[in-house]
Amino acid sequence: MIREKLSLKEAIELESKSFLTLYFPSTSLEGLPDIPNISKYTENYISFAKENKRSSIENLLSLIAPEYEVEIEMPFDYETGTFSWVRLFGARNPSYKEVTEEKHKGWVYLLSNPAYPELVKIGKALTPTKRIQQINNAGVVEEWFLKAAMPVTDDYKVENLMHKELAQYRRDSSQGSSREFFEVPMSLAMQTLLEISKPFVAGDLVLY
Repeated sequence: MIREKLSLKEAIELESKSFLTLYFPSTSLEGLPDIPNISKYTENYISFAKENKRSSIENLLSLIAPEYEVEIEMPFDYETGTFSWVRLFGARNPSYKEVTEEKHKGWVYLLSNPAYPELVKIGKALTPTKRIQQINNAGVVEEWFLKAAMPVTDDYKVENLMHKELAQYRRDSSQGSSREFFEVPMSLAMQTLLEISKPFVAGDLVLY
């Protein structure tokens, strides 16, 4: 199963909004770097294990079926000269009530394109799924894909704030207006969207 990669900050933000539940598949917290709420994520895993006590430890993660993964680098081990990582896993909460395009008009979205892996396209739309269809129907060589969209009360304002915040990363592109293209990691674009949209948020971030 291919899992979406999230930064720790993104995962904590989405967990705080009840979008997902985070699991740390271990009962030992010894030697870990500073990870906020790590004991809670361990308790989530232990509780799940108790609810599925007939399943083997090896099968628990497949039962959780996490859609998201957080990779956290451990402190460098000077004795062995090696790096290591720990991983948190996130699964969407079935009870999460998503804001849909039918319920709300006005979104700021993030797009990615495998032909331009270094670029993120940041724009606004009344309905992101219709907007992406328009973009891809405009004769682009490689299709763009929706990665995230935030429902907001003022999409024009939030888009402008996003563009100003990331102005130093703006890049020209052959795929339309250069003002919407930014050479940033998707994780940075997503975190910026979460921060910028706070005064205008009309629902929770939608991931695609």
